[in-house]
Amino acid sequence: MIGSRETPQHILDIMIKLANKLATQGWIGRSGGANGADQCLEDGILGVVGAKAEIYLPWRGFNDKLNKFPPYYITPKIDHYKEAEVIAENTHPNWAACSRGARALHTRNVYQLLGLDLNTPSKFVVCWAKPTGDGNNVKGGTGTAVRLGISHGVEIKNLYHQDV
Repeated sequence: MIGSRETPQHILDIMIKLANKLATQGWIGRSGGANGADQCLEDGILGVVGAKAEIYLPWRGFNDKLNKFPPYYITPKIDHYKEAEVIAENTHPNWAACSRGARALHTRNVYQLLGLDLNTPSKFVVCWAKPTGDGNNVKGGTGTAVRLGISHGVEIKNLYHQDV
């Protein structure tokens, strides 16, 4: 579960219920620990026995995460972080304009899509983000994750679209 920090409350409610349902079915959820859509994964799996999630954080202390269950990964501490950073740079439309913090956030998004080993793409992505008008691409930081997902053949389910 990923998406905009501006996700409407009624969509957040749906995302929490969906995260809960998927967790009870044994799916492993991935997210980035941000407020809004990302937080829905963690909220949705609370209390689900055996729930599995991977929460990728761009730096230690991000959003006051406590580094307990579910597993939190501080992405700059992962051995192949530089490889993930190159993937983010090649995916982002204007990497040179990104601050150090923005680059860390976009690099974190790479793990959300490709997993801890950068070789296990997600089966699908559930998100809420405003479209750019260019295919399935979306605005904001979620755009990096969505572009990467599209390039890896990952199904994108953007709840911004009412029909989804």
